[in-house]
Amino acid sequence: MHFSDDDLRAALGRKDPGPEFTARVMASVDERQKLPAKATSDKSRWWPFPFRPALAGALAALVLAAAGWVEYQRYERSQEIARAETARQEAILALRITNAKLNHIFRRVNQQELRQPKTRRESL
Repeated sequence: MHFSDDDLRAALGRKDPGPEFTARVMASVDERQKLPAKATSDKSRWWPFPFRPALAGALAALVLAAAGWVEYQRYERSQEIARAETARQEAILALRITNAKLNHIFRRVNQQELRQPKTRRESL
């Protein structure tokens, strides 16, 4: 089935909803005019302050600042842990180097003692 532009315009064109629709809309408007006093009292029960964009902005800024502070603290802690790990590995390397040097010196001293015979002093 093929639709032409004229068919679409006719199908989507404005139509009069009729007098029943107008009566329903007017009845709804009359009901809403009676409700505002009750609706505002319902709101004031759980939120006593009028909503202001500045208040919403301040709350959003406060939440973002708190989240930023928490994230900064996490970052600082991770940096501290990384520095501590680097210092630990450097200390282990320094101890290994010292151990190797001391072992080398110990071997040299022991080799010299083996080469030189111990002489006794003879008393006269």
